[in-house]
Amino acid sequence: MEKPGDSWGFLLFIDRAVFIFPIIAIYYLGIDTISALSAVIIGVIFLIAFIFLTPQRISISMAIEYWLREGRKNG
Repeated sequence: MEKPGDSWGFLLFIDRAVFIFPIIAIYYLGIDTISALSAVIIGVIFLIAFIFLTPQRISISMAIEYWLREGRKNG
């Protein structure tokens, strides 16, 4: 049975993966200040791109959910 909020999981995972995983990598790998600053600048660029590309991100998330849902139906 389809539920109205099924596609939120993929959207949240993609958003968290883009922003949280680099922070964890910088912290645990002990990257120096210059590299961390470069990563922050690149992250800001990605953030701006994510804001402008929100309709495409939601469309991709819904397409993945549809693909998985149809795969479950077909066995």
